[in-house]
Amino acid sequence: MKRLLALPATVWYVLTLQCEEADRIRANFSDPATTRAQKVGEQMHSALCGSCRAARKTMREISDAVGDLEQHSPAQPMPDGVRERMAQRLREHSGHD
Repeated sequence: MKRLLALPATVWYVLTLQCEEADRIRANFSDPATTRAQKVGEQMHSALCGSCRAARKTMREISDAVGDLEQHSPAQPMPDGVRERMAQRLREHSGHD
């Protein structure tokens, strides 16, 4: 038990990461200022927290949708069903914080 209290600060940070901090890290994951400990903490927290796992999945889906949109010039119409799928995904995940 005494060993647990002597954990390095980085390990303690990873183990005690809260959802709000994990969300902030997730939003800035590719920022060079985000430390390795923060990234590991967010990944471990997301692995254990269902809400954060859902938020991470939603961010990945939005990122994929934006990537799909960037491939099409404004002069070209979107492929059939893209708008509907995007609207559906947003509706499905609008209840997640």
